[in-house]
Amino acid sequence: MPKSSAAKKRKVFTLEDKKSIIERLQNGERQIDLASEFGIAKSTIGTMWQTRDKLLAACETSAKGSRRISSKKQRHQVMDELEKLLLIWIEDMQMKGEPMPGEHICRKAKKIFEDLVQEYPEGESVDDEEEEDDHKEDNKGFKG
Repeated sequence: MPKSSAAKKRKVFTLEDKKSIIERLQNGERQIDLASEFGIAKSTIGTMWQTRDKLLAACETSAKGSRRISSKKQRHQVMDELEKLLLIWIEDMQMKGEPMPGEHICRKAKKIFEDLVQEYPEGESVDDEEEEDDHKEDNKGFKG
């Protein structure tokens, strides 16, 4: 069978929509019935149910019509600056036609990070174990 050339449109639910779905589940409606009604996978409804505590808490603190749960944790300025400087360096290397294996990029990122940390005042922590854990998946395969 030929596949349809039309891409499936992604559905976006506001926090209020998710709250309504959770309330319907709490009232006994089945996940499969809601999934069918909204035209989404049953697993999407299941994920809303599994994260209901977090979603309901976010509904209490978020603006009406919000789609995302805002993160309480903010990135340190050093990380933003590191990304900017690393991107500039990568673009420069690409313009020169230089090869850039992942190890080389990791070494450069570490060097930029070390330089930036020196610029920040004492007592202002940059290293954060939780943030490091968040990025472990991003760095799979890169060893520096």
